[in-house]
Amino acid sequence: MRTTDYQYIEYYTADNTTVAFREYYDLHADPWEIHNLAYPDATAAANHIDVAALSAHLQRLEHCAGTSGPDACP
Repeated sequence: MRTTDYQYIEYYTADNTTVAFREYYDLHADPWEIHNLAYPDATAAANHIDVAALSAHLQRLEHCAGTSGPDACP
């Protein structure tokens, strides 16, 4: 998931449901995406990154469809 401010990425294990690794980059401070602010989890907490909210939003985006209706993409 990418905005003008940040990029958030999740990598999954073989079961395709368990998150194996996360990446979060502040694109203003780190445009080359060198400093992963979401790893380890303690770093994410220290940087005030709400990983649970980002993960939930990413899940909604993965299953959205179209621009209207109950499963519309934001």
